[in-house]
Amino acid sequence: MRINRYTGGVIAAAVAVATGLALVGTTHAADEPKDPPPIDREWLEQLEPEADAVALIGYTEGGLEELLARVESADGRTGTVLKERRLVSVHARADTLSELLESGLVATFERDVERYLYGGPDYHRTLVQAEQRPFPGMAVPDEYADTLTVCVIDSGIDIGHPDLALSRIAGESIPDHAPFGGSVGDWFTDEIGHGTHVAGIVAALDNNHGATGILPNDRIALHIVKVFAPGFTTYSSDIIDAVDRCVAAGADIINMSLGSSTPSNAEEQAMVSAAGSGVMLLAAAGNDESTDFHDPASYDAVISVAAVDSNADHASFSQRNAQVELAAPGVDVYSTVSPNSAPPPVTLVSGIVINQNLRLMAGGQFAPVPNTSIGLGFLIDCGLGTSLCQPASWEQPHIVGGQFGCLIERGAVTFAQKALNCQNAGGTAAIIYNDRPGELVGTLAGAPVTIPVLEVTAAMGSMIARQQLPLVGEHGVENPNFGVNIMRIEDYVEYAEWSGTSMATPVASGVAALVWSHFRHCSANYVRTKLGQYARDLGTPGRDDLYGHGLVQHADTVLGITNGPLEFCVF
Repeated sequence: MRINRYTGGVIAAAVAVATGLALVGTTHAADEPKDPPPIDREWLEQLEPEADAVALIGYTEGGLEELLARVESADGRTGTVLKERRLVSVHARADTLSELLESGLVATFERDVERYLYGGPDYHRTLVQAEQRPFPGMAVPDEYADTLTVCVIDSGIDIGHPDLALSRIAGESIPDHAPFGGSVGDWFTDEIGHGTHVAGIVAALDNNHGATGILPNDRIALHIVKVFAPGFTTYSSDIIDAVDRCVAAGADIINMSLGSSTPSNAEEQAMVSAAGSGVMLLAAAGNDESTDFHDPASYDAVISVAAVDSNADHASFSQRNAQVELAAPGVDVYSTVSPNSAPPPVTLVSGIVINQNLRLMAGGQFAPVPNTSIGLGFLIDCGLGTSLCQPASWEQPHIVGGQFGCLIERGAVTFAQKALNCQNAGGTAAIIYNDRPGELVGTLAGAPVTIPVLEVTAAMGSMIARQQLPLVGEHGVENPNFGVNIMRIEDYVEYAEWSGTSMATPVASGVAALVWSHFRHCSANYVRTKLGQYARDLGTPGRDDLYGHGLVQHADTVLGITNGPLEFCVF
């Protein structure tokens, strides 16, 4: 129970519990002030005389003009003036504020406390203490990170993004799949946007524009290994190759915002080998809302990262199992995306459901025009789309003016054939949804598909399908939004809020780099242990399957190691 700072709060609550009252309609501690001390100078006395400070001053009647004059003569500044409350905010040196306290012009005095928007664009940095300097005199929190390299295994990076103009960035792509066909392309391009978002979470520059990474001051080195691209099937062998490339490039930390539910012994051995060479590996726990183990996150050599939201509550999509080791923010994380290579995002209005930041499938001939809308009409269920999409008898009456879209499940035939079977039947657009957990990243492979084709998850496909039912609910209530479907092509963007353990993992990787930068003589295993030891415990006390050891923390871990017992830190 949080105690009222002045009087009455605990007593009122205790009375309510004892009598069964809920305190509704009664007078209690929160209804009126409880006479706080009029002059609170304790915080001021802890500051050096020349330190800047901001005070909220209640001035005496008729004393405002003289108070303002004294502040100005001392080169101070005044902020908000609340004349009805006889309050003024003053920004000045601590010794100037002390002199004002003795002027006879001050009736009340306290610190003017900073407030922040909860869950804003940089909430993930605040939750993990990325902005805190553990020691006095540090210029920036990542001051010592210039000895570290984070390797990001993903879909490449948009090297032209203004927030990713890093001085220490390199990369490579895995080789073409000669037996299978396909190439991921250059490492410095990102047709999907995922890798750019992940890299931005780690290292986007603090340039007073856009997103800010966990290590935002151009100290950290990034090495990019591209393993994903539209139409390219990525295998565990590719991940093994990528991990080896990271190690060869001198990586200290490897970030893997990827995975699936099937383990690979060879892949696990590659992780063991990399960890044995002194590298720290982190991977996304998975987004299936289940207790299934996903790999590579669930290998013992890898730190499995779960996701929390801006309130540090478990994200509903995040895996929960015995291998989860750490938690980090992974809901609506604001970071960089790739406007130079990826098509603009799409918003789908399907009944009352609005799905934002959807992707157009690459490889077709549809030319998106930003800031335009396409009316889809009714979406017909085309199943697997193996033949021309024809509406069922119950669907036909709902097609107005011959306009309809196609809802198609992945499988059986190529994405291009599915889209053409919609287009050739007269469909205005196709929505292809996955047949398995995870994101769908496909390609139309240059086919003459001129209609827009969206690629969505299985869960989103199911959600959209439910909106197409004329009657919904247990008692068959009429769906007022039945058949209302609009695809809105948004403007090209450089930043976006995405969710997933894919986003939580680079937050944790960034914090690991911050902590390790203070103890470069220590091993990856030692730092890994301490990240768990000093994590902020969430949920059930001690380690649990939702949060692992808890929410990863930068400053607490650094100070915990520094102030803890002298230990042998190489193992």
